[in-house]
Amino acid sequence: MKQERIRHLPVLDSDGKVCGIVSQRDLFRGILLRALGYGTHLENKMLESHTVKEAMVEPVQSIAPEAFLEEAALEGVPGSAA
Repeated sequence: MKQERIRHLPVLDSDGKVCGIVSQRDLFRGILLRALGYGTHLENKMLESHTVKEAMVEPVQSIAPEAFLEEAALEGVPGSAA
């Protein structure tokens, strides 16, 4: 993700349906460990020992491609008409 500048990856279940999403932000926990002085070894160990399911956000909210951007921006905002 870092090398290709990919910020989000959809996670698919065995039927090929989106069941979660993992973002760079979800993976930045390793950077936090390094910043706290734990070093890259612990960061690599964390990335190697945890599954995508542990890091992904679920459920994924979606919207139709024909929807207006305003509707997408308001999605999930309490009191909005979206």
